[in-house]
Amino acid sequence: MDLTALLAQNLGSFSPAAIGIAFLGGILASFTPCIYPLIPVTIAFIGGLSGGSRIKGFIFSAVYVLGIAIVYSGLGMMAAMGGKMFGSIASSPWASIIIGNICLIFALSFFGIYEINFAIFKGNINSKSKILLAFGTGALAALTASSCTAPILGVLLSFVAQTQNVIYGTTLLFSFALGLGVLFLICGTFAGFMSSLPKAGKWMLAVKYFFGIVLIIMAEYYFIRAGKLW
Repeated sequence: MDLTALLAQNLGSFSPAAIGIAFLGGILASFTPCIYPLIPVTIAFIGGLSGGSRIKGFIFSAVYVLGIAIVYSGLGMMAAMGGKMFGSIASSPWASIIIGNICLIFALSFFGIYEINFAIFKGNINSKSKILLAFGTGALAALTASSCTAPILGVLLSFVAQTQNVIYGTTLLFSFALGLGVLFLICGTFAGFMSSLPKAGKWMLAVKYFFGIVLIIMAEYYFIRAGKLW
């Protein structure tokens, strides 16, 4: 059965099953193609913050995911209170243009045209500022991922807007966001370990070029998508 249909069937009962399905929906949404560009960016960002520590990598990744969860929880709260502002975000050509340019900026960095060095965060800012930076970046990632999450998110927000149950709506969206963040939590924690390994070797260049190609393809996808939405 389609996950969206299954979710719709369980929403009305206010059941734990609906919360669990929302979490599963977030996990599945994290494996959609337009999430891929966020993975190398997350690895580079968390790796720079953690300075080679796997524990710090996990902590900053958790805060990053919390930023994602707060944004989606806020959407659930607004929907429950009668707000319907999110509907146009995923279908906005300007959103696609912004995301496409973000992909392109990081792609050019991976090809060595210029360098975005997240390692500057290792010693230049204190721990509190790093926490805030990780949280804010996670919130930005939530908006960037909006086009991937639109199908399931649309079902959740539509239901929450109808019931106007703030607590239930916020819980559903928070659960969905935590599911979406599982992949980022794993990647960010792994980045704390990876950043302590030697960076030399042709295999590292191959990995960077691969991600660069993926990002260029995704940038092209978003630019074409923006053209179709005008």
